[in-house]
Amino acid sequence: MSTILYADDELAIQRAIKSLLGRKGHTVLTASSVDEACALLATNHVDGALIDIRLGADSGFDLYEWIDMHRPELRDHVAFVTGDLALEPEAQRTVDVYGRPVLTKPFDFSELERLVREWPAS
Repeated sequence: MSTILYADDELAIQRAIKSLLGRKGHTVLTASSVDEACALLATNHVDGALIDIRLGADSGFDLYEWIDMHRPELRDHVAFVTGDLALEPEAQRTVDVYGRPVLTKPFDFSELERLVREWPAS
């Protein structure tokens, strides 16, 4: 199965995603900030990343840009997550430019699982 990075500053959601995907056989690394996520990505093999658009004071877009620069093989294996029902216009434009899927909290777990299954484990 895949190794997934889940970056979100909400610890309860981190635990839930780790548990849900873990029961499906995936390994889930969790991070609460861009710096923490970058450190994990620099030292671990990851097949894909689920990134909250708002990571506390940070932006998930900053993490995506780090991935683009330092781990470009993951670019197509990133999805953004958000608790906002409608993205602010600037955030929506950024998502459109990156062309990555966006999952809205609370998650439809079948959609989350489908997305993760599409990322080939290597």
